[in-house]
Amino acid sequence: MEKCDSAKVISIINWKGGVGKTTCAVNIAAEWADRGSNVLLMDVDAQASASAYIYTEEMYKGEYYNPILEALKSRRDEDVAKNIAIKKSIFGIFWDAIKDDMQFSIENGIKKSLGGLRKLDLIPSTFYLNELEQDITTASSSQGLSPFNILRLGLNKHKILEDYNYILIDCPPNLNLVTLNALFASDYYIIPTIPDQLSTLGLPLLIRRLQTVKKRRIELDGKDPKLLGIILTKISHQLRGIQTSWIEVQLPWMLERFIEDKLVWEKAKIFENTIKETVDIQKAMEESKPLCTSKQKTKEIRTRYQSLAKEIIQTIFT
Repeated sequence: MEKCDSAKVISIINWKGGVGKTTCAVNIAAEWADRGSNVLLMDVDAQASASAYIYTEEMYKGEYYNPILEALKSRRDEDVAKNIAIKKSIFGIFWDAIKDDMQFSIENGIKKSLGGLRKLDLIPSTFYLNELEQDITTASSSQGLSPFNILRLGLNKHKILEDYNYILIDCPPNLNLVTLNALFASDYYIIPTIPDQLSTLGLPLLIRRLQTVKKRRIELDGKDPKLLGIILTKISHQLRGIQTSWIEVQLPWMLERFIEDKLVWEKAKIFENTIKETVDIQKAMEESKPLCTSKQKTKEIRTRYQSLAKEIIQTIFT
């Protein structure tokens, strides 16, 4: 793989589940790879939805889940299977920063050319990420490490940013330390949301909760993760009346307040290209392909993601 100057790192984040974070992360990454960029998708969600989606559920279970299950069933030492999974998952990146080690395997931990795209790679997740919170807390108190800077240290140690133009991080639906590490390691973040009251209710709290991480990053190197924008997902014809109010009035007003209060980047926007509710997305997931290479897509939904991916790049570079 050709070397790049340094990747643009972007987290896909919302502490509300079911808003389309994983679908957006996979398909935006795929569109950039389809256009010729070297793209890495990093899954930091212990549920491993992005990993099972693009690596295929069969491959993921066979490599990351079944060996541990078999160890438990046969009453063998679970730690052997666990350590193998950790060394070839995103957990290994965190672990090497905490332990000052080099256990993560680039060869086995970065899955290459997935989804029918030569330039789309993945670092999978593992459900052992649920145990990482305590390790980060312990390391920060005993070694003087910032609890937010662990992932960034690990990525730099393995020089992963040099191989990619873009790194997209699919975050879990929470604001725990793993999620905050993803934000701290990022240049930008994007918030997908359904335009309704339930999905957007926590956005002000989300934005304000992120201020501590942004402040710490500015103190470290003078940079802060910037909100690129909000992606409106699961747009439904049946809910048109309800969603229109949030699309045209409520969310623009909310974003305007964030900008006025200097909580987000002044260029942050609500992306013009929205994502409709469609069965095509579910069909593509079952095929373990992004929409750009799936046989199941319609032209409209592919065009929406294609245009959205371009709009995000334009926002970064204008």
